Parts: sequence; structure tokens; C-alpha cells
Amino acid sequence: MAFAVRELDVDGIPLNVLLPVRGTPLEHLPVMEVADVAKSSAIFRLVNPAKMLKFAAGRETTMKDFQGLLMLAGMNSMITGGYLTTRGRSIAEDRAFLASLNCFISAGSGGQMQ
Repeated sequence: MAFAVRELDVDGIPLNVLLPVRGTPLEHLPVMEVADVAKSSAIFRLVNPAKMLKFAAGRETTMKDFQGLLMLAGMNSMITGGYLTTRGRSIAEDRAFLASLNCFISAGSGGQMQ
């Protein structure tokens, strides 16, 4: 998929983790492991080095306290607030998270999250 998206030459690539929702055809699929989500993010970054990678669904439910790991794996953006089918964290919580993460990132690379 990372290669297919690269061929589209889009500016931003939203990445979601499947959240099996009861009553849907995919309700019985397992939730991805944290390490697999991080590896997938890293692969997308390697294949699409200059693109905005936006993480959305799965941040709170799958990644929980490991959301910062995604930024280290290559994500450089996130969708905040509510998503199409699930409630996200509040914008204030995400801003606080980014502020603490930006301190960590800027100490190492000089970059900032958006």
C-alpha cells in the first residue's frame, strides 16, 4: 500500500488502525499490535520520505501511551478530535501531548510536529 500511495503523489497520507466495530464485516479481526503499527509507520516513512503522514484512528485505542513511538517511527502529523466512527481525544489533550513531544523531538532533530 505504501508503494501504491507513493504512485499517487499525494501531499498527505492519513493512516488509520482498524478498530473492529461490532456489527460490521470486520468485527472479528484482531487489533494490530503496537509494534506492528510502529513498523508500518516506519515503512510508510521510508517509502514516502517527503510526505505528511497523518495518524488518526487507533491513536487512543491501540497506541494509548505509545503514541509518541509513532512520531519516532516517522509520523509527522495527527488528526485530532473526533473521527468518522470513534471519539478521539480533546484538542487540548492533543496540544499538551504535542508540546511535550516537541520538546523531545526538537532536542534531537530540530523538527516539530504539526
